[in-house]
Amino acid sequence: MATPHDSYVLATFGDTTQFAAWLRWLLPPALAIRLDWATLRRAEERHTDARLHTGAPDIVYVADFVDAAGQARAFLEHRSRAAADLHDTALRYSVYLLRNARRQRERVPTAVLGLVLAHGQNPVVLRPRLQADLPADTAAPWLPWQPTIQLLTDDLTQATEEELLARPLLPAGRLMILALRFLPGLEPPATLAAIARWAPLLQEVADDDRRYGSEHLGAFCDYLLQVNDTPAEDVHMTLDDNLRTPGSVFMSTADKLREKGRVEGRVEGRVEGVATTLHRILTRRFGPLPAEFTARLAGASLDQLDAWTQRVLDADSLPELFADAPIQ
Repeated sequence: MATPHDSYVLATFGDTTQFAAWLRWLLPPALAIRLDWATLRRAEERHTDARLHTGAPDIVYVADFVDAAGQARAFLEHRSRAAADLHDTALRYSVYLLRNARRQRERVPTAVLGLVLAHGQNPVVLRPRLQADLPADTAAPWLPWQPTIQLLTDDLTQATEEELLARPLLPAGRLMILALRFLPGLEPPATLAAIARWAPLLQEVADDDRRYGSEHLGAFCDYLLQVNDTPAEDVHMTLDDNLRTPGSVFMSTADKLREKGRVEGRVEGRVEGVATTLHRILTRRFGPLPAEFTARLAGASLDQLDAWTQRVLDADSLPELFADAPIQ
């Protein structure tokens, strides 16, 4: 399931102009000058299938070489936390993209670029999974013979606000990396202060949205509300105080999430009530519930709780009640 981080990265870097600005900044000059940037486009095929699924949406772009002799395919892996499988996942992607290129009717010499955008508490560590799974002395003799891959990594974990604001990216891209780096879990007073400091950048994003018909400010607001506990009303007031643009984009996002929260809250409240009632009935009938059955009640869906409630008078024991097959 995609996280709010994944969705925000996809919403921003799914825009070719935003991705191009970031890629120009990230690439070594020797590679950047060899790409025909006018040909940069999203890959037509999707590269996340069951064999390659990593739990995050992937972005794949294609660009021709300046001499038209070949092309580069760049895939982006976004990571919001350290993961031991990053190296091996990227290696699988590279092989898959190369194999896909060779299957085309007109085979074009293809170079693959693996890109990583990382943020969170710990810096990115790139190493074969074998090295993480085995003791060092056991893995050491095998490591020199394992396939490896090099990745271009943008690690935000140690970047300062000043460094990120100074990057030569388009406004929405700069806002995204600031938000990924600083907003998750940030205390409300610090969040409101950050919005005030970022007001010129937020205004640029709002102006670009009006100019080009994009929705990057809405994506930022959506992300903020999902990773941060600052009250929506406080965020709205801060935006209104600092931007020429009214906070209508923010409030439409806030209203949508509030309604989602109300619906989920009603469902969760009903689930909790049914589980409590069923626990009381079972305790009176069978005595104190063992921990395994209490845990099943706590983790059950509303449909499962309703099914157990209907069977409670017919079951002769707790194992019979909680059996997967319905009681006849």
